[in-house]
Amino acid sequence: MKGLSFNNVVRKMHWRWEHEGVLQDEDGTLTGFPKHRVVPISGILNSSLCQDMPGDEFSSGAVNSLLCPPSVRFHRFALNRITPSSLYGNDMIITSTHGSSVIPYAIKRLTHPFGWMALLYGGDIHTVEWNNSYKFTNISYNSMFYDLHQDDYVFVRHTLAAAPDVIEINSIGGNVTESSAINSTSDNLQWHFDQNTRNWDYIVANRNPGVKHIGVSPKIYRNAEMQKCRNVGCVPDLDGDQIPPMREIPRYAYTFTWSSLGLGATPTNQSSNHPCVVLKDNSSTVEILQASLGIELCWCIIDVPIINIRNIIIKGVVHFSNDVEFETFNFSANTIQVLGGRIIAGFLPEDPFTKKLEINLKGKPADGNEVAYPDVNLGTKALGCFGGCDFHGISHNIYWTYLSQTAEAGSTTLRLTEAVDWISGDEIVITTTSYSSAQTEKRIITSVSEGSQITVDSPLEHRHLANSYTINNQTFEMRAEVGLLSRNIKIQGEIYDGIEDDEFGARVLVGYLSSADIYGWARISNVEFVRGGQEGFIDSYDPRFALAWLDTGLVIPARPSFVRNSAFHDCYSTGIGVFGADGIEVKNNIVHRPLHDGIRIGGNNIRVERNLVANSVSRGHWHASFKLTEGTNIMLMDNVAAGSQHICFYTNGVECGGPSSLETWKGNVAHGCLHGVHMMSSSSRWSCSMLENFVIYQARNYGVYHQTSSNVIIRNMVIADAQIGYVPIIFGPPSSTHQYADKMATVENLLLIGRSDDYDETSDLPAMTHGKIGILLPMFQSYSNGAPRRSFLANTNYPTIGGLLNITGITVYNYKEISSNQRDVVFHTNSENEDAYVPTYVTNVTRIQVEDDSLVLYQRPSISLINPSDCVDMECDGMKNVLIKDTDGSLLGAPGSIIPDAAYGWDDDSMKERGLGDYRIPKTLLTGSDGRRIEVNSIIDHRGIAGTSNCTYMDAWQAYDCHGENVLDYTMMVMESMDADTETRRLSPVAFMANRYVDLQNGPQDHGWCSGYTCQKRLSTFFTLVAMSTHYDVYFTGYPPLDLRIHFLNVDHSQTIRIGIYYPKPERLDVYNGDVYIHPLNQALNDEGKLVTKAPRPDQPDEYKPAINESVHGGNYMDRRNDILYVTIRGSGPIDIRTAPAVIVKFGFPAVSIDEFFEENLIFNLASYLGVPAHKIKIVDIVRESARKRRSLSKPSTEIVEYVFEFDDGIVGDEAPSGGISNKTLAAEKINSKTDEMIKDFQVGSLASMLNVTWMELDATVASMELPPQFLNETKEVETKILIPTKQNSTILSTLFEELSDVPQPSLTLLDNTDLPVHRLGGEWKAQLVLIPQIGVTAQLLGSPMVHFTDGAAVFQGLGISNAGTHTIQFKVVEPAAISIPPTNITVEVIARQIRAIFLQQFNTLLPKNESLTFSLRLTDKNGANLNHIGYKGNQWKARVELAEFASVNTTVVDGESEFLFDNRTGETGTDGLMLTDSKDYYRYMFKVTIYSDPPIYDPTTLYTPGIQVYSPENPRHENTATSVEQTYKIRFSETIQTSTSRRRKRSLIDELDMSDAENAFATSFNNLLVDLANSSYIVTVTATQNDVNTTVEFRISSRDGTVAVEAERQVELRFVNTTAEPFIFDGRSFTIEDADCFLEIGGFCKSTSSVTTSDDSGDDSGTSVVITLKIWQLVLIIVGAILAI
Repeated sequence: MKGLSFNNVVRKMHWRWEHEGVLQDEDGTLTGFPKHRVVPISGILNSSLCQDMPGDEFSSGAVNSLLCPPSVRFHRFALNRITPSSLYGNDMIITSTHGSSVIPYAIKRLTHPFGWMALLYGGDIHTVEWNNSYKFTNISYNSMFYDLHQDDYVFVRHTLAAAPDVIEINSIGGNVTESSAINSTSDNLQWHFDQNTRNWDYIVANRNPGVKHIGVSPKIYRNAEMQKCRNVGCVPDLDGDQIPPMREIPRYAYTFTWSSLGLGATPTNQSSNHPCVVLKDNSSTVEILQASLGIELCWCIIDVPIINIRNIIIKGVVHFSNDVEFETFNFSANTIQVLGGRIIAGFLPEDPFTKKLEINLKGKPADGNEVAYPDVNLGTKALGCFGGCDFHGISHNIYWTYLSQTAEAGSTTLRLTEAVDWISGDEIVITTTSYSSAQTEKRIITSVSEGSQITVDSPLEHRHLANSYTINNQTFEMRAEVGLLSRNIKIQGEIYDGIEDDEFGARVLVGYLSSADIYGWARISNVEFVRGGQEGFIDSYDPRFALAWLDTGLVIPARPSFVRNSAFHDCYSTGIGVFGADGIEVKNNIVHRPLHDGIRIGGNNIRVERNLVANSVSRGHWHASFKLTEGTNIMLMDNVAAGSQHICFYTNGVECGGPSSLETWKGNVAHGCLHGVHMMSSSSRWSCSMLENFVIYQARNYGVYHQTSSNVIIRNMVIADAQIGYVPIIFGPPSSTHQYADKMATVENLLLIGRSDDYDETSDLPAMTHGKIGILLPMFQSYSNGAPRRSFLANTNYPTIGGLLNITGITVYNYKEISSNQRDVVFHTNSENEDAYVPTYVTNVTRIQVEDDSLVLYQRPSISLINPSDCVDMECDGMKNVLIKDTDGSLLGAPGSIIPDAAYGWDDDSMKERGLGDYRIPKTLLTGSDGRRIEVNSIIDHRGIAGTSNCTYMDAWQAYDCHGENVLDYTMMVMESMDADTETRRLSPVAFMANRYVDLQNGPQDHGWCSGYTCQKRLSTFFTLVAMSTHYDVYFTGYPPLDLRIHFLNVDHSQTIRIGIYYPKPERLDVYNGDVYIHPLNQALNDEGKLVTKAPRPDQPDEYKPAINESVHGGNYMDRRNDILYVTIRGSGPIDIRTAPAVIVKFGFPAVSIDEFFEENLIFNLASYLGVPAHKIKIVDIVRESARKRRSLSKPSTEIVEYVFEFDDGIVGDEAPSGGISNKTLAAEKINSKTDEMIKDFQVGSLASMLNVTWMELDATVASMELPPQFLNETKEVETKILIPTKQNSTILSTLFEELSDVPQPSLTLLDNTDLPVHRLGGEWKAQLVLIPQIGVTAQLLGSPMVHFTDGAAVFQGLGISNAGTHTIQFKVVEPAAISIPPTNITVEVIARQIRAIFLQQFNTLLPKNESLTFSLRLTDKNGANLNHIGYKGNQWKARVELAEFASVNTTVVDGESEFLFDNRTGETGTDGLMLTDSKDYYRYMFKVTIYSDPPIYDPTTLYTPGIQVYSPENPRHENTATSVEQTYKIRFSETIQTSTSRRRKRSLIDELDMSDAENAFATSFNNLLVDLANSSYIVTVTATQNDVNTTVEFRISSRDGTVAVEAERQVELRFVNTTAEPFIFDGRSFTIEDADCFLEIGGFCKSTSSVTTSDDSGDDSGTSVVITLKIWQLVLIIVGAILAI
């Protein structure tokens, strides 16, 4: 930035965060230091090279500023699209040698939304990581490095969890093991991986001068090596088939015991000679082979209580036997790898393992010993089932049940609904029954009595409900679930210091190895998983959950898989996941406190039955207790989601009309979540999705929320105590594409409870500022709203066209006033949607304990959106067009509607900010056909939606209750502009007028986002409530669309409405029902079968106006008298009104000449004239007018009969193309061409005879298919009244002008016989100028003397007269030849040419001595206009360059050719090869340029250049350095530069100059004096200004350091401290200081002559100013040096 100025500014800068930006001060006007940069302080910057800027001026924000010299470079680093996806939302941490900085994730960034942005210090190494990223090796992202100039570079480092297999940058890979170290000279994007530190470094360097920004997309992953495997390619060496799921030890198996191996509990450095066992890695890895020589199957029986090894690889069978004397097995390993073999602890649920088994999986993320197969990452702390896994613990009669009585906080006794076989010491979970998932509690059983009464080890901290309700014959329960967590088989992640920070537990993966074609399978029942899952690994390709199936395919008898009756608790990730599997059963499991999702299903035909997920914890992303969106054909039955920080059930639902969901989706319960049931997808699988058979209570945000592109059915649900019970959002298709669909959200059999009878406000939910909402009224929008990144309720794009919320069968219970500021409401508008609401239809509503005031609340439009970025200058429409329709009277007591108060704030002085009032009514509605204003009250009695006077206004609803007698039947109408400019041309407000009501519509708000700002685009689509069987007049504030579409929503074919749309510009308006053209009602077939157009009879102007109940959908008629198109709409099919080109022609004839055959003859004659069949002539109206209302052209008459015709593409026959806007434009041109010829014939007097009439008048419009202007008042008015020109009017702007210069704007206009100007002419008209020279003078008219008329005027350009004199210019019309208009003359005075010149270039006032002087000039006339006809008289124009007389310095001369010739064509010339010789460094020189004619037939003229400073390239004093010091000075002289007093003997050359040249000459001379004084400094600028009585000189001196600056200032002081003795001499005159007390102003401070000593004695300690100044400068030098040293 440069050229800044600050006036009374205290704070120049405000940084909000550490990496916000860089400000470069180009000229020092921001900081005082040119080329320096200001940045916010961050931990990664080398602040020792920069200067801190404390204080409010630069550090008033959240972060202080640093001032850095030009040598310190900064580069913006922005990135997004990161994997693994779990890193989204995490902070990014960057560490350099100077410190660390935390960069927050942000949804909106300057260039990389949903990502990070940081400011990196050039040349440094930056270690980039994210919270928890140390666990990962597979990392990729998209990034860009900005502002890298030539040879700038920066290093980036990532520390990986393990050595990767592949590293790519921008899709180019390299060898990981053989990469070379990099340094500052390395090529761009070269990288190096250090095997010891696991650091991966890459360099971003600009080695290309044409590049400034560099994109980098790294990709790091492992997929090609198992870290601790034996075979090449790590393919398991399996012989034979996988071991089948046999139910006993086969006879052919070779069995042996672990103890027989002699390995002990922890094998180390041992060897094995056993044929079925291989020891590896110093015996820390044990491999059980499948077979061996003479052995068909190796079967190892574990018979020791403790085993602790690193890895076990199972290709045979490992079997935990019940036949041992001890009770507990403890098996510890980093990994258990089942590769085609089996691990068994119980053959079947019916044949369980009866001892205790604890499998402890060990490991930390920092160990770096992950196991990876070619296609699967197993990791560490893992059990991999790539074979068969059978774990079956002891079964129980009940795994989870319900409380039979409410357990209050403090209680230690739980009473259950069922008797259980649980025992003392078992661990249980009690679920929340509040809004908080954290109120789920775990306890240890101390005793069980009577099977159903449990005593626990410590009192409960929260209340847990056990309530049952029956409402309207529907029963549901709100009971806490109690589940058993303990099992005799336990798979757990080993505890270590820091595990809670790492959140790194055990994982069990059942998977498929494609490299060995091994499918894993697992049967798991009655197993306890503790501390399972590894946080961060949530992607479906690497699901490190407590238990996950991955790509195991179809469940078949040879590969059975299920998980039943198991418990998962204290998880560090998802409990159960299924991906790429088919037919797995997930049944009767308990998942407690999972991170992310509880149960996540991504397979097919997965049975999810009677599972309990409690207290799901989310980490940044929106996770769910049950996430089902990735699966297909899921069976979901009797599951409970009890407490989730986000969502209970996240699902796509089931397909409407598919297989009966009563068998597959039933009995599911959600409570204690933010969202109970959540359905949200960018592209739905089906056209209709269904959610049914859920009970949802205590949902803190929403009971049911859906945002989907499909239709939705909500069926058989109970929603209680939800903050908002039901949120229906459906999106697509986008209305901006003019697509529409009749989508619907349907609610069937819903029990909706505001507050249950036992609801406790104090314990159940924090205090609310508003009541509960039953149903949020529907939002149908073009696209997804971007949730959860944005608000779930936000309206972020245009509404869709069409839609309905249809509610059939709903019981609403207990909605009422809670307090003076809280009321629960059944139906409520969405405060974040102010665009449009599709209608809501309700049927079969049962109200129980619902107050009338709690039925509905329509909010007022938000005033905050009345701004240029949203709804512009008036309210948004949404809240004013909400419709709830009671179809059977079950809601209101009789069928009717609830409609808003759309007139709220209309012309209310206290609410002017709403922008609503009569002043917003379109002017076209309030203007009569005669142009007079219509008083509002003469046509309008009411404001708002028509018919509200018959309704009852409900204050609590802020709406009208419209039911009972005489109320209107309301629905929604959508009117959309189909024009290309629908988003950029404003049509609103649009007025809808019916029954003396007027309603105004504004249209949707601006939803665009263009480079950080709204796009200033609003869709011209209007959603308005209208009454059926009613007529509406529609008036646009802007020009109506060329193509308009009208929808009548959710009505049947028996329902109609008629609209009349005002079109101010006559065109043909075609009405279409789909692709079917609807003929106007005034068209019919004649006797010959030809379609003819009829005019209404003069006494029946409404003869063809369609009835409101017209039988034809789209029946229409264009009333040409009032320019209104009437259309009747029947049913919900859209109607299109398309503009086609047409000209409306009106012929006026005296009434006395009209007989019964006149009309027929007129049509015949007109058809003959146009050359078309008679049926192509469309007569659309006949009007009788009194002649006194019209201006008769020539013939008086008492009455005129006007015949109105429509000329459309029918009159141009086969020449007219069809279809498409471009073809319509061509047709318009052809129609206008024929009309123009007719107008010409009328104006020259031949048309009347051709039509066989004696006298006539003519009016004609112009056809056009151009898009209308932005505003109606911008429309160019076309003169439709055709006048006949009879005389002319000629003008010239000035009759005095120079020879050879342009004649000043000669023009000619035409008038009719009443002196009215004729602006519209038909055909081609031409005018000509003729010069009549002064007698005795030879002169010619130069240029083209003939021009065409345009808009009734002939304007001549580029004409000149060759010689001076008093001449006459004659104007005359020469075409059409048939016209005869007398010419006119104008006398002009032409004077001799007077020449001026101008410089064309911006002068470079600082020039190296070895460069030539370059001047560019152009000739002008005395007014500054370009010179025409140069050299016309045979002369040449030249320029001579020389040093100005008053600026010559010693021996300096101009060397080279000094005379140059002007180009006669352009009037320009330029110097070439001019050099200054013997010039002095940094002196300024002025040049005189003389322009003259050869031969000298004209007077010469002179120009002076500014002072040009020259320097030697080897002595560049003007180049700034880091230590440069600049200071500004000012001196005032008593004398003026120019003088005209009589005391002077003679005016000098300076006195004759222009003031600017004189001041420039003075400044040049003064500069040269300063150069001599301060010969080690640079004189930056010198300006001289003459005031009334004195002269001010201001100059700026730059010195390379403080010492030189002090000396320069001293020399200036000494020179000007006494100008009486030694004055400054200029123009032969002495210039003396005006004020001794301020002889020199330094940086704004005055210095007096008395403060300066001329002594050179430095030992004088008298305190003189020079010594003080010198010490100040020395102090400045010390401070600057200290800062630089830091």
